[in-house]
Amino acid sequence: MPVCVISTVGTSVFSNGTDSIKDQWKAFSRQTDVDLQKIIRSDRFDGLELYEGAIEHLRAETRLSTAESGIRKSGAELNSLSRILQSTERSRSDLAAFLATATPDGVLAARVIRDFASEYFQLSNCSIRLVDGLQVRDGRAFQRDGIRNLIGAIYDILKEAPHGTYHRIINPTGGFKAVVPYLTLIGMIEPDIELSYIYEQSDQLIRLGRIPLQFDFDAMESAEGAILACHDDLVPEARMKRILQLGSDAELSEHASWSFFDEIDQNGKHYMLNGLGMIFYRHLQLHPKVKIYLSKQASAKYDSMDQSQLVVLNRILDQMRNPDLVRNNLHATGSDKMKILKPSDNLRLMFYHESDDKIVVADILLHSDKSYEKVSEQIDRLTRANYPAFRLWEKQRQ
Repeated sequence: MPVCVISTVGTSVFSNGTDSIKDQWKAFSRQTDVDLQKIIRSDRFDGLELYEGAIEHLRAETRLSTAESGIRKSGAELNSLSRILQSTERSRSDLAAFLATATPDGVLAARVIRDFASEYFQLSNCSIRLVDGLQVRDGRAFQRDGIRNLIGAIYDILKEAPHGTYHRIINPTGGFKAVVPYLTLIGMIEPDIELSYIYEQSDQLIRLGRIPLQFDFDAMESAEGAILACHDDLVPEARMKRILQLGSDAELSEHASWSFFDEIDQNGKHYMLNGLGMIFYRHLQLHPKVKIYLSKQASAKYDSMDQSQLVVLNRILDQMRNPDLVRNNLHATGSDKMKILKPSDNLRLMFYHESDDKIVVADILLHSDKSYEKVSEQIDRLTRANYPAFRLWEKQRQ
């Protein structure tokens, strides 16, 4: 499977250079009238001399010393990328995306890293994504634009490298450390994403495996209108309370979604979507909420269960929206047409995916009454036409 590496970029490729490169970098970083897009796309651009010096320094380092130690001294981004690529099976379809701050030296550093990585690692698909507002001089711009734009850029890349077709790795080694918590959260809630981090000139990657976290979509359903409104613009307090169906004397903190919004004082209280809210918004775009349907057979058995059984079953049905939990609990007895979920020693759920966002529970089976044994003997002959969707299951609120 090809790899997609998303790397945040700092300026260590300059700070680890020669004295001449460091001096040129300090002078260039003070420039203001610089065409950033030209640095990314053109052969002639501001900072060309610094770029050429940095590229040649990297080439010399990997020629004069051992290639491994040269890469290690080249900067955090190339050092970590090298370790990541060494630990994965390479493919001509590999992708590398470098997230650059919207500053002259940030973009130029990304250009140096992109071009050298393409040459040295033989990566044919390297790109630079410019992230407006991702800087430390203006905290409000960082909050309002930088984090939101960073999250948007990452989700755009994830859409280009879909789940199941790429081994997706977020590499937050370079750049601002303030973005690491947001990138970690994306790695936790999105499927098939690994976070890899390396400390300075270390030769050991720190890998953060995925923790199967889920948003409580049902609890957040009432906030969907506010999330959409705050994604596009600042929303006055009175309008936010109307959308969230809060009383005029209520506080936003009384709503389950309160942590998705930041308060902005602009001629009165206004609200905007913060980084967490942006992740939720983009996650919903990438993964529409999976709906669970019951067939007529499953519906009849569901309605015959007592309250204690329903508590367990409702929890399992809700968890079926998580593809990792489904995959980890599949029973080997299933077929191409029908799958069997084994959530406990006694309970079996026969189901199928009608579409990416629709699961139909065909039957609810038990070992104790031998209903599972009867069905498992003929599962290869069962078709979805025998178990069409009959009714939408809805999560029961406690």
